[in-house]
Amino acid sequence: MARRRHQAVARSVRGLVGILGMSALLSACSAASASSGSVGAWKSAPSMAIARSYHTATLLAGDRLLLAGGFPGLTAAELYDANTGTSRLLPPMKQGRFLHTATELADGRVLVVAGSGNADLKTLTSAEIFDPKTAAWTATAPLRVARAGHAATPLKDGRVLVTGGFPDVAAAELYDPQSGKWSSAGTMTTVRYGHTANLLPDGRVVVIGGAHGNPAASINSTETYDPVTNQWRLGTPMTIGRVDHTATTLRDGRILVAGGYSGGATDPVAGTEIYNPGTGRWSSAASLSGGRAFHSASLLADGRVAVVGGVHGSPPSVTSSVEIYDPRAGTWSPGRTMPQGRVDHAATLLASGDLLITGGSAGSGTEPVRTAERFTLAISVPRDTGLPIGQVVVLLLLGFGLFGLIGLRAVRA
Repeated sequence: MARRRHQAVARSVRGLVGILGMSALLSACSAASASSGSVGAWKSAPSMAIARSYHTATLLAGDRLLLAGGFPGLTAAELYDANTGTSRLLPPMKQGRFLHTATELADGRVLVVAGSGNADLKTLTSAEIFDPKTAAWTATAPLRVARAGHAATPLKDGRVLVTGGFPDVAAAELYDPQSGKWSSAGTMTTVRYGHTANLLPDGRVVVIGGAHGNPAASINSTETYDPVTNQWRLGTPMTIGRVDHTATTLRDGRILVAGGYSGGATDPVAGTEIYNPGTGRWSSAASLSGGRAFHSASLLADGRVAVVGGVHGSPPSVTSSVEIYDPRAGTWSPGRTMPQGRVDHAATLLASGDLLITGGSAGSGTEPVRTAERFTLAISVPRDTGLPIGQVVVLLLLGFGLFGLIGLRAVRA
């Protein structure tokens, strides 16, 4: 009896070895493919109704996007349905604008704030609200201070914090959707525009970098706003000043800052840094393969970050390149190149996990486009495994045969 039991166990182990061996081989091949090829794939998406850049794209329920404004002060708005691939023009905004912000409120409405009304960069105080239920725009109370190139951050209590902007604005303001009114949120320690403002896990907001003056001088300072005390506090500075960079909140709450212009340099930087809100400190991260500014950076469904497009070099030229940051490995990988280079576009993560890129400027970077593209995560065919693809296939087949034979003999034994 003991001998039979021993033989049965031995057969099970040999069969399991065969199965696990084959699985390991497949995993190894898959890993080799993922590590050696460009990440993701692009496919064209239906175009917008109107060409636009410097616009806003706000994700609504059902993967619909509110596309509003754009250079040089468009009043046009449209509702773009990413599921059906259709877009329909909406009633125009009350005020044409670009370099504005658009923030979804807790009740599903969208607050559009300030910006510039024309190519002369005249700044605005006006604000308006779009209601998806009625597809109508309604004017709301104006800001106290005109601004463009500012940041708007929704707070946990439903209010919206608006910070900075040009020309050299330090004042911050709070919008209350319940009353439809603005109130002072104090004054930042530094005037700034072209900065970022991220909501922290504890409800505070951290404002990072930006620029001031004309000509613009980049800023390395950071500061945090506490909505409980309505006060600002200077934070630990970055290692370099940055403007027109991106700041992406990772799943663990840290913030990845990438690219932008630094100092008086005319060539965007490739360096990246990570802010830890728990310690309030910065740490260096792996650099991009090349400098870029006016790009987009989006947190993907799997926790990685996709940096898309923008400008690089001096004089600046529009790029179609894509890079993917993996927070677990702390490394960048090349993403599949966009079919069309673009800058000043909008990037929106859809419920499907796809990243939708709309509009922007292509070519010389001055002409807005109507086109849209979707980026999806996928394992691509390896570009360089060190072996010809034929040998990879042969080894895979041999692996199937070898481990399949072991498993078959184990079952028959």
